[in-house]
Formats: sequence, structure tokens, C-alpha cells
Amino acid sequence: MKNSNILNNKRILDEKIDFHDSTFNKNIPYDILDVFEITESYVMRWDKISYKFYNTSEYSDALYKFNEYDNPFSLNVGDVILVPTIESLNRMVGIDK
Repeated sequence: MKNSNILNNKRILDEKIDFHDSTFNKNIPYDILDVFEITESYVMRWDKISYKFYNTSEYSDALYKFNEYDNPFSLNVGDVILVPTIESLNRMVGIDK
């Protein structure tokens, strides 16, 4: 997810970017890549989970939003998260790759 792609999908009001408008839309069909149980080495580390499944840490924010965590630091041992396909995440943030 490149910042420029995300900014291109924001609403522009009077030539100003509306940062209150959500860039993430979970209300579209998605495919699940894995169901992942958090172990000690992944506690509070969405970046490591992103890297494990997508070979980049760029999807860490999208992963915690997808799993409906309000606080990214609340990821604990034993939590079970869904890992959507990278194509699904891209659709949810409005990026076609």
C-alpha cells in the first residue's frame, strides 16, 4: 500500500484531503488466507505478522483494522486472527493490484 495510492482514494473537499473519511472497507467480499494463533514472538507485532504472510510489513495497519482491534498493542498470546489474502486487503483499502 503506497501512501500515494491511499491519498488518491480519499475524498477531496474544496481541494483539501478529508482524513476523517475511512480508507478501509471491510463490507466487501474477502478471502481468508489463514487463521493464525498469536504466539509470544508475535505479541503486539502486526508488522511481523504482515511480513510472515505478505513478505512486507506494509499491511500491518490493514491487518489490525480487518481483525477489528482498536488498539494495535492489544494483540496477546492466544488471540486468534484472520489473515485475508493480499488481494482482499488491497480491495478493502481501494487499491487494485
